Amino acid sequence: MPAQCYYDAWMYLVRQGYGELVHGTIVGGYPKRVIKHAWAEYEDKVWDPQLCEEFDKDFYYETFQGKPMRRYSIEEAIVKSLRNKVYGGPFEDDED
Repeated sequence: MPAQCYYDAWMYLVRQGYGELVHGTIVGGYPKRVIKHAWAEYEDKVWDPQLCEEFDKDFYYETFQGKPMRRYSIEEAIVKSLRNKVYGGPFEDDED
């Protein structure tokens, strides 16, 4: 079962009506480690679904060492969610 962050970031964007769904990694937890994660981006902001908080994009990337792997428009995320039968990801057809 995928982490809740994928679904929550996807739902946030669907409700907003604009922005991008981002799949990538951050550094967090205790002890600190690289974690697969999803978040929403719009304008110069990031909404993190685990913290339920909005951040300045530069601050988020610096603080959590965010590394985007894939970006999806809302339309792409909806199509991929339906095709893969998992809302928000991770999407099987994106595996390398």
